[in-house]
Amino acid sequence: MQDFPSCCRQPSGVKTTIMIVDVQLAVGHCGSLHDVALALKEERVASLPAALHFAEAPPAGSKVGGVVMDKGNGQLDVIKYVTFNDKVSTREASKLIAGSAYVPFSRPGPWAVKKAIPILAGQAAWTPCALGHSDQMGGTSKEWIELSTWAPDNETLLQGVSFINDYTPETEANNEQHTWIVMNIKEDSDSPIAGWPEAKVRVMAQNKSKASTGVTLQRGFPLTDYFFVEPLLG
Repeated sequence: MQDFPSCCRQPSGVKTTIMIVDVQLAVGHCGSLHDVALALKEERVASLPAALHFAEAPPAGSKVGGVVMDKGNGQLDVIKYVTFNDKVSTREASKLIAGSAYVPFSRPGPWAVKKAIPILAGQAAWTPCALGHSDQMGGTSKEWIELSTWAPDNETLLQGVSFINDYTPETEANNEQHTWIVMNIKEDSDSPIAGWPEAKVRVMAQNKSKASTGVTLQRGFPLTDYFFVEPLLG
């Protein structure tokens, strides 16, 4: 988040822009990360905490979004952006900004990769999302939100785990396991794991696959007193 402004530039010297970026780092008293991310995703600007309000309301027809990261200690890093229907004066666009203002910056050379980030934000519908502990979760922001709100009761959890253990394909040579997971977590699948976060099911399925490699454990043995007859008589 702190490095993102390096692929933009401050508005000084730029006459017009189709996007303005509002960077606010380590902002306190903002409520929950999920609520802020959801308000940005749904473009409910008025629902943002007071500390994250734009200085002026974005013009009608413009698109609003952003990225949010939990910094701990009740602080959030927030990058908001406004994409306009047409080019506007950078001076006018900057009036919206409550934090630090940035605009996309195109320049040849190694900046080609960096400049793609803000360009995608305006042209490819950069998805507003909440990022937090992604290094520990190993998943996407959407997965992080799903995992943070997923709390099945014990009976539902045990039924789902049993279903995974009994029916999940153990190989992935032709994407059998992945296909099985995607089909069964769909909300309308009538499966015991319908609506479950894919990341959770994927880990459980992989655990089953790991256990199935090598020697298979046996828990039942057809041992009877017949096997002792000869030793006893001998």
